[in-house]
Amino acid sequence: MIIFKKYYKIIPLIFIYLVTFAVAIYFINELHQKQERQLEINKYLNELKILNLTIDNGIQKGVVKFNNDILSRSVLRMKVLLDTIDKIIFQEQIEELNIIKNSFYNKEYLVEDFKSYRSILNNSMSLIMEYHSKIHSMPPKHNELDKLLLVANELVHYYLNDELTYKNMMAIKNKMASVSQIDQDNELVIGILLHANVLVNILNEYESVSKELKEYNLDTLIVKFIDSVRADSDYIEHQQEKLLYFIVIVASLLFIVTVFGFFDEIKKSTKIEELQTMAQKRSRELQEYMSLLDKYVISSRTDTNGIILDVSSAFCDISGYSKDELIGKNHNIIRHPDMPKELFADLWKSIKNGKTWNAEIKNLSKNGDEYWVFATITPRLDENNKLIGYIAIRQDITDKKDAQNKQDQLVQQSRHAAMGEMIGMIAHQWRQPLSAISTIAGNIELTTVLGELKEDDIVPYMQEITELTLHLSSTVDDFRNFFKPNKEKSLVTTKSIIDDSLKLLIHLFKTNSVELDIKISELKFYTNENELKQVIINIIKNAIDELISKNQTDKKIFIRDYIDNDQIIIEIEDNAGGIPDDIIEKIFEPYFSTKSKNGTGLGLYMSKSIIEDHLHGILRACNSSSGAIFKIALPQNNI
Repeated sequence: MIIFKKYYKIIPLIFIYLVTFAVAIYFINELHQKQERQLEINKYLNELKILNLTIDNGIQKGVVKFNNDILSRSVLRMKVLLDTIDKIIFQEQIEELNIIKNSFYNKEYLVEDFKSYRSILNNSMSLIMEYHSKIHSMPPKHNELDKLLLVANELVHYYLNDELTYKNMMAIKNKMASVSQIDQDNELVIGILLHANVLVNILNEYESVSKELKEYNLDTLIVKFIDSVRADSDYIEHQQEKLLYFIVIVASLLFIVTVFGFFDEIKKSTKIEELQTMAQKRSRELQEYMSLLDKYVISSRTDTNGIILDVSSAFCDISGYSKDELIGKNHNIIRHPDMPKELFADLWKSIKNGKTWNAEIKNLSKNGDEYWVFATITPRLDENNKLIGYIAIRQDITDKKDAQNKQDQLVQQSRHAAMGEMIGMIAHQWRQPLSAISTIAGNIELTTVLGELKEDDIVPYMQEITELTLHLSSTVDDFRNFFKPNKEKSLVTTKSIIDDSLKLLIHLFKTNSVELDIKISELKFYTNENELKQVIINIIKNAIDELISKNQTDKKIFIRDYIDNDQIIIEIEDNAGGIPDDIIEKIFEPYFSTKSKNGTGLGLYMSKSIIEDHLHGILRACNSSSGAIFKIALPQNNI
């Protein structure tokens, strides 16, 4: 009973095998019996073929060399064989056998006629030979009888050599008829002439029947039937082999299944223990994983009204509240007053519609500290797709926000420094026109006091003052456009960017005797125009400061552009001796400056940020044989 319970799964396999085996044995036995019948039929057909061949050979042989009894026995035996085959033949073979039988019966009639004609020929020739022998033994009477004997000799010669044909017989008859004086009263002569006429008539029919029998296709039909039976026998043998193979395969499979089933039951208990051990291990791993999630992932679970049902330890750590203080409350407990109401209105609108919502949120901890998180809130659905609450996952981005604030402070400081420099440049730009206006005003006042002011002198003075004020106004417009915020990219050329930048620095070149070597073409590209100008002005101004600090007598700045790998390249080079190797890697760091108290250390840092973060390009510095090279690489198709 225990064994039955243990191996009950393989019992159906054994039953199926036994049934299959029994059916296969039954069919093999049926096929074997059928094959035995086919072999027996084949044996009879081969004998039938031999008998038919015997009849054909007998027909083909001459009159003298064959005995009609052989034909008779062969025909009789063929009848018996056909009847025997008809009793054991299969239903699907009856039609072929009937064709052979009908053909045999037709041939049998011809053979009977053939035998009759051959018997008559043999009888007539026997009598002629007997009459011929008797006449030949008689004493000669006259020449005409001798002629008849000669013709009869020729007839006997044809007969004995199986050369007696209708054609030869007609020639013999004609020769006999040409003999004019024959003893018509002689009984022997009359017998020869009479039987000669019989031979002529019979030979014609004999040859006609012989020809028809020779053309008969009974042998072809028998051979075709033998081939068909042999093919059926081969097919049956093949089927037997297939069944045997099937039994062997089924037995092998059953043996394999039984062996595997036996050992499987032995291993099953061990496997179950292994699975239980593995399940316990996975359970511990899952608990460890959940513990890590609870410790490091800021998560919470709420009902449909936003009431907190559960929170992770990480949520408690960052908020400063315990689980007991948070569960049963809503998230307003950590809400920062600076966060707009519209943000939370959008939150509820999204998650109530089944959408996932995410955004950056500033929260307030229990002790009043601010912290930032990136929150992702997802609806929870039951098995019927019904909303049952929400899950919120948060990422602490406080450090990122602090770094961003510092970055903003650096940008602000950089802007203030740039604005101070620009105001200084405006002052330099305005100093000469204001001095000229002051001089003109002094001249007008002096000539008026001296009474030498003429009406014709006033107009030139006014025109000159107007031109100077227009120049001042143009200078204001240039600097105002420079500081105008513009975040949209526009199509510019390298020449227009360089020209507009140099216009704001022209007084520095004149005042400090700096020579420009410009090789700029009209390379077109999309970029943020004002931000790129700010970088170029900052790099050129730094180059001028270096040239002044090194007391360089032959001060030069080289500006050139070209295309390299689908990038617009703008190079600014000076001949101030280059950047020391020990600081060239630090010049783009914030607050790093070589200008002692006069530098903020933000110019190159902000320039690199503008080029690489805003304009998606590259800013690099290197030394040449004469000075420093700053290379700006910008995408040509940066739309």
